[in-house]
Amino acid sequence: MTTETSSSTSTANTENPFLEIDVLSLQFIGHLGRGTYGNVQKAKWRDQLVAVKIIENDSERDRKSFINEMKFLRTLVHPNIIQVYGACSRPKIALVMELMENGSMHDCWSCVLFRSSQGRTTVDNFPTISLHLFNYKADHVFSWSRQCAGAISYMHARNYVHRDLKPPNLLLKNGYRLLK
Repeated sequence: MTTETSSSTSTANTENPFLEIDVLSLQFIGHLGRGTYGNVQKAKWRDQLVAVKIIENDSERDRKSFINEMKFLRTLVHPNIIQVYGACSRPKIALVMELMENGSMHDCWSCVLFRSSQGRTTVDNFPTISLHLFNYKADHVFSWSRQCAGAISYMHARNYVHRDLKPPNLLLKNGYRLLK
């Protein structure tokens, strides 16, 4: 494992497929959520906000599998795939990645109530639904679909299959307009 010294995080990560990040370089800010494999924390790293996924089960086999997956994920450069900056390997395995400040598609849909005047669930009022302060229209949903399809196509072209594609894993940012 090597340590990256470049401050650029927007370019392809093929020169250094594994970036070891010292956990002491992270300033933890708060809890974002809990996933299948552990907790996700909000942190500051290199003057930017990041998400840090802390893996709970860190057996040697899981550690090796995680490092191999991390090396591959750092080679994926697509506007609709979350950028992986690197990982911490001690004291626990942790993935440091782009922060998606608007949460997941699941969170988005959970906030929206489709209610008709009879109280039944419906999509009659779908064309303009207010979500927090953001009004989205059917065009936004089509845009999210195109973005998701583009990312999946990109991954499939590299013989990679996302085996856990579901609304909680579709994340949003930039005022709910960008899906990754």
